[in-house]
Amino acid sequence: MKTKLTRRDLLKLSGLTVGSVVASNALAPVDAALGSIRKKDRQVGDSQQLSKEPFFLPGEKLAPDEMRITFMGTCFIPRLKQEANSVFVEVGSGDSFIFDCGSGVTAKYVACGVPYSRMDKIFLTHLHADHISDLIFIYCFGPSTDRKTPLYVWGPSGDKPEEGIQFFCNKMKEMMHWHTESFSFLPTGLARGGDGYDLVVQECPYMTVGGTAYDRNGVKITHFTANPENLKPALEDIRYWYNGPVAIATDLLVLNISKNKIRQRRARVSDYAWYPVGKIYEAKDLAKPKYPSPIAQLKPELLANVIPEEVYNRS
Repeated sequence: MKTKLTRRDLLKLSGLTVGSVVASNALAPVDAALGSIRKKDRQVGDSQQLSKEPFFLPGEKLAPDEMRITFMGTCFIPRLKQEANSVFVEVGSGDSFIFDCGSGVTAKYVACGVPYSRMDKIFLTHLHADHISDLIFIYCFGPSTDRKTPLYVWGPSGDKPEEGIQFFCNKMKEMMHWHTESFSFLPTGLARGGDGYDLVVQECPYMTVGGTAYDRNGVKITHFTANPENLKPALEDIRYWYNGPVAIATDLLVLNISKNKIRQRRARVSDYAWYPVGKIYEAKDLAKPKYPSPIAQLKPELLANVIPEEVYNRS
């Protein structure tokens, strides 16, 4: 007799898992480099190579048929040298995607030269704190830097509305109202419409196996439920059907994947990185800020009692 798994049961098994990132111009390279794991009788051939090179310097361009995967956070234990879970995927077309964004991981993105405008598509596998904590930071500080367009978030649905990603994002937006208001003396949107503090959320049915979360510009991302039956083939006798290279993921591990080669490196970054240069906008392209200055939203009583009149009332 089969017992139906509930949403709460599956949350214990890590909820929704984003299963594959497939770029039309990178599908063949990935299959060739990693081998097909769909057929047990196929193994990686001798033509594929795992190249271990000294280091990766942020800013390196990708070839059109290449994919880069950077592990920004690889642990759920709070550590000085290791952030919570997050993976950054870039494809040769210029698109980039974030999978999970656990606590502290924004520092790794900044150190790797990733501006907030490239952190605009985030896929959350499930809503445990070690996978979602830095979503708040990315959401809040993107519009005050170079992301003047909405933040797009994908994640699991739930058995009840309050268990899904839409409810979570709605409450996050309400919770951060004080922050978004206080930073709205800066231009946070574009004159043509849209704002960096807008959230566009897509819920993925958590019980669907092989559902499509994203399919645009030659990139397809699917999702599946992380229950034991779906994970079993990936956990049992992996070397029986896969003879390719394996790397233990640590923070700042970088994998460049092309047709005949996997380049494995570690990113070399500064401990004191500043915000990377992102998109540069002309003044005419930016929407007018909600408030003309940082103190424009403060009450007269507060101004009169806290800030000297000569500061806020200069003629």
